[in-house]
Amino acid sequence: MAAGPDAAALLKSADAPRQSFLHSVVKVRASVQQADKPPQTGDFDLYLGNEDQQLVVFRDKKTRAANF
Repeated sequence: MAAGPDAAALLKSADAPRQSFLHSVVKVRASVQQADKPPQTGDFDLYLGNEDQQLVVFRDKKTRAANF
């Protein structure tokens, strides 16, 4: 019987996509659609530092007042 995959290797593989974005900026456009209301869209810059360092910058005045 073959041994199953190593748990540490599986975790490392699952975390690899997130690790590739460390020390970078991700530009995000998010939309929220509520029933009977027009959609709200906002632009954000997501700055990713180390694993415990993130910063979100709201890029337009509409987004600051939106309830995301």
